[in-house]
Amino acid sequence: MAQALIGTWMYDSGENMENYMTAVGVPDKMREMAKTAKPVLEISQDGNVWTIKTTVGDKESELKYPENDEIESVSLMGQTMKARLTVEADGIQEVQKTGDLEVVVKRSVIDGVLVSKLSAKGVEATLKFIKA
Repeated sequence: MAQALIGTWMYDSGENMENYMTAVGVPDKMREMAKTAKPVLEISQDGNVWTIKTTVGDKESELKYPENDEIESVSLMGQTMKARLTVEADGIQEVQKTGDLEVVVKRSVIDGVLVSKLSAKGVEATLKFIKA
C-alpha cells in the first residue's frame, strides 16, 4: 500500500550502489561522498500530489509529483530531467529520464522497512530505510 511510504525515513543499508552509480555516470567525487552519506527521505501526499524530499549530505532534492503526470525537474547531480510517478498496489514507481538515461525507482514498505529498488542500464541496486 502506497500510503505506508508516508513519513521520514533514515538510510539503513544499500546493495550494489557502487556499480549502479558508475552505470548512471555519477562523478567520482560524488560517488566517494555517497559511500559515507546517510540519505534521508521524506515522503508526503496531498490529494493526488506526492512529494519526495531527498537529502544526501549538503545536497537536497524535492520533487512534487501529480500522479501519472510528467514533471520537469533537476536531479541531485544538477541535470534537467523529466519524471513521472505512478501508484502501484504495493508502493510507488518513479521513472526519471535525463537525455538517453532512464532510471526506474520502485519504492515499497516490506516488514516495516522502506525498500527502494533502482535500475538503469541493466544495473540494479537496493536501498533500505528505517522510519525515523
